[in-house]
Amino acid sequence: MNKNFKRGLAAFIIANSVLTTANIGVLNNNVFATERYAVESRDFIEKDYNIIINQCIETGVNHLINKDEGVWYNKDLGDWEALTISTLNKEVPSSYLSNITKKIETKDSSLFGEDGKFKSSTDCERTIIGIVAAGGDPRNIGGYNLMEDLCGRHLELDTNLFAHMFGLIALDCGNFKITANCNFERIDLVDKILEQEIPSGGWGWNGTIDSDTTTMAIAALSPYYNDDEYVKESVDKGLAQLSKMQNSDGEFASTWNPTGSSESVAQTIIALCSIGIDPTDCAMFTKNNKNLLDVLLTYRTEDGGFAHSKDDLTTLNGMSTEQALRALSSYEKLKSGKEGSIYLMKDFK
Repeated sequence: MNKNFKRGLAAFIIANSVLTTANIGVLNNNVFATERYAVESRDFIEKDYNIIINQCIETGVNHLINKDEGVWYNKDLGDWEALTISTLNKEVPSSYLSNITKKIETKDSSLFGEDGKFKSSTDCERTIIGIVAAGGDPRNIGGYNLMEDLCGRHLELDTNLFAHMFGLIALDCGNFKITANCNFERIDLVDKILEQEIPSGGWGWNGTIDSDTTTMAIAALSPYYNDDEYVKESVDKGLAQLSKMQNSDGEFASTWNPTGSSESVAQTIIALCSIGIDPTDCAMFTKNNKNLLDVLLTYRTEDGGFAHSKDDLTTLNGMSTEQALRALSSYEKLKSGKEGSIYLMKDFK
């Protein structure tokens, strides 16, 4: 069977399985009862994350909604923030959709170009994700159809890896059908991501693996992991390289981030949960008896959020807090028995 035929068959299977994957699972009333994590000797230690996770979510999401503490890059609610609030089963403030609608209606220059379309593919894709999370329909908001904007772009020719990753998430977050005049198929975006993998495994820049880029690629590819052998092979290679990157403290250090960051740990948790791997019970990412959730929790701040680094744990960082909460939401979903990425939110078929 040649590769092209396999890819065509994979595309058919994928198109009919994304939503199913998102909804599989039965709720467990004792979600975090006694968590286990593997240590290097492969013995198991009982650990209860129930209370601490609930505390982190309750205090953190309030800060995320109200932005009343810490450092925030923008006082208006952002697209990723809307997503995280929604995945935590909290109501996204109505101000988010109101602000987005106004920007679309007025063709705000922060998002739109002179041609009346979104300036960049990633802005369009990210906005689709936020609108779906907030309960809106990106096919008709402010008199504009973001799906037509996205499908009218030549993403199959784009060299921006993030345009491919966010594009795939944007399509899958609402299980959207490709428009009739679309210039690309889902499988084109999958292939573009696979083509940009570093030969040794993982994704990054100039031949050097970057943990955040790798974990986002894995999360974007996750709905296809069980049905596409090429995706599975690439994701598994990426995970192996991520594990090699991780230092003895459980951090993902790099030349531009020598001590690691909470965001890198959070994104790794999101990636693992998206393909059904428990980050608290994964020997590959457990270092010196500390699993990824243990490492993330060391970034908690005194005001109830999360910091970017451990240099100052008194005041929360907005971006760090949002991504940490997204990771906790991913873990919560996994432990409740639901499979699939937290980015798979709705069915717009």
